[in-house]
Amino acid sequence: MGDHDMENQPEASNESGTGTSNLRALGTTPVSDLARGRVTGRLDLQGLLASSTLPESLRKLVSGVVRRTRLRRIEKMDVARELIEHFEDGIAAGASVDELVVDFGDPRIAAALIRRGMKRKRSWFERAVRRTALVAGLFFAGFVAIYLVLAVRYWNQPVRIEVDYVAKIRQESDGATSDDRGWPGIRAAIGDLRAFVDPASTQDDRELSSMIEAASAGTVPPWIEMVTGPGAPPAVEDAPSDAAQAAFFANATTAIDALRGAASKSVLGFPLGVDGGGPEVDRAFLGLAPSEPTPVADRTILDGSVIDLQFPYYGTIRLAARVLSTDARRAAERGDGSRFVADVDAMFGLGRQVRTPTIVIGQLVGMSIERLAFATILDVLAQRPEAIDDPTLDRLAAIVAGLDDDRLRMRTDSERYYFLDLAQRFYTDDGDGNGRLKFVSAGAAQAGLVPDAGDPEEGGGGTAVDFLVGPLVAGVTMDRRGATEIWNRNLDGIEAGNSIEPWEMDASKPPGMDGPALGEADASWISEIRLFPVSMLLSATHNLVSAAGAIRLERDLVRTVIALELHRRTQGSWPTSLDDLGFVGRDPFDGESLRFVLRDRIPTIYILGPDRLDDGGEWIMGRNGIARAARDGLAGTTKFWGRIPADPGDGLRGDVPVWIGRAAVEATGGDS
Repeated sequence: MGDHDMENQPEASNESGTGTSNLRALGTTPVSDLARGRVTGRLDLQGLLASSTLPESLRKLVSGVVRRTRLRRIEKMDVARELIEHFEDGIAAGASVDELVVDFGDPRIAAALIRRGMKRKRSWFERAVRRTALVAGLFFAGFVAIYLVLAVRYWNQPVRIEVDYVAKIRQESDGATSDDRGWPGIRAAIGDLRAFVDPASTQDDRELSSMIEAASAGTVPPWIEMVTGPGAPPAVEDAPSDAAQAAFFANATTAIDALRGAASKSVLGFPLGVDGGGPEVDRAFLGLAPSEPTPVADRTILDGSVIDLQFPYYGTIRLAARVLSTDARRAAERGDGSRFVADVDAMFGLGRQVRTPTIVIGQLVGMSIERLAFATILDVLAQRPEAIDDPTLDRLAAIVAGLDDDRLRMRTDSERYYFLDLAQRFYTDDGDGNGRLKFVSAGAAQAGLVPDAGDPEEGGGGTAVDFLVGPLVAGVTMDRRGATEIWNRNLDGIEAGNSIEPWEMDASKPPGMDGPALGEADASWISEIRLFPVSMLLSATHNLVSAAGAIRLERDLVRTVIALELHRRTQGSWPTSLDDLGFVGRDPFDGESLRFVLRDRIPTIYILGPDRLDDGGEWIMGRNGIARAARDGLAGTTKFWGRIPADPGDGLRGDVPVWIGRAAVEATGGDS
């Protein structure tokens, strides 16, 4: 090797060392310094130790202590400088290395103390941020742990649709034989009546409805028109002429007789279905499209459920009741009491039939028909009592008295199936009658997907959103057993109204409302989510508790009016008090007997107004005559006959007459 090569070797070595040193300095420079364009290398602990005058043993001690502090690098450098200065000062003072090590103590303890002291030097903001991050981390870890627990339970419990509640409801409404069912006869009779109005109107009730409305306006008017005067004629476009009405009823006699016969059957017997139901003859009659299976792509988790049931026949039954009411009023006009009573009895038959299956809407439709029958009786006894002879009136009294409390009560047997069916579709099944709400996103629901109900390609499974959000929804909402109990308690409260009188109810807290649950649902949106889906159903049913009490009192009003008419016929005049009658209904405001006043030989039965004072049967008057509050209290409403309002009725002075008859001479057509 030549001299020239020997001279170049150290130079090459220095260049290599310089490159390594530059990289080391770059790696030990804080980012803040680099951002300012400076390479300081002030985080180089080894370089700092190497530049000190400490012996190797003390350098190792300082390095070990600094490492154990687990501080930030910049803080470690500060600690290292202080320790180096400490030991260098000791050596300068003449202390030996061993003495300095002994005086320093246990490196682990020293490191812990140093760490604690350095952390106290940090700013309050920095400490707050760190603690916040720590707490947030703990919360997140707890959330993840809870989520995993919920997820394991959620994913291991499938949805099982095992009970066919639609079949249960169908079983309740089907008759034992075809002879037990009234629907075929009703369908045939209404079909004939449609044809009598317009032969082309075979799938539409509008023409028939217009005929009945026009004909009803020309018969026995409502009794209240004796006080208020005749009402405005109904606004019926292209109303049938009097001649057309006469021709219609001349042709309709046989069909109406058949309608009465159908109303006497034990059950309605309409073939229910989730798409309107019924064979094609029923679908054509009701104007429904032909039944077609739902394409697989359009199926949802509610396909085939109770909530998908349709009751298209309700409109037809109500129209049939209106036909009978109009025919009854026409019969009274013509003095045909037997036909009048037969029509009213048939109306009660329709009300009974439509109450089965025992769902709430069916009960309400039945009650509306019964109220129409009650109103028909009250109007005829007020305006045309002479049309009904004594034996026929006795028969009418027996028919109305036969509507016992059990016949008029609200039944919710099949209504309970609604939530039970929803529960088996929206809740998991743990095999013990409980489960959690199964979250199904809108997309999955539209695709007909039920998580864990099978292979996604076969209509089961769910989306990624369902998979992730499902456990959280299940954890927040009420479980299946709790939700079902609340729903059943709500229906129990509705049925409790069958034995509770209006004056016994607390208007601020009807028994049909699950008070604590409904109050919690109203408290916040979080509570409403927790009680979903029960929170959506409670508010829709809590007003029903007063329905049974109202219809009972209206029946008793009719019985009272019949008893009053029988007394007039027996005694030759109206009584001065209802105490002379064999039966007297009660006032919904206080439970006392209905009030009665005979003014100018005209009988008036009335109830207390909202002021709860007996004003002798004087109407509540407004600026334009009888106040609306009085009209709202007439039989046929639940304003006062059902749940009594809690307000004291300030400004509503007066009573609510609920029936006004004619003078005894007018009622008999001469002196009695």
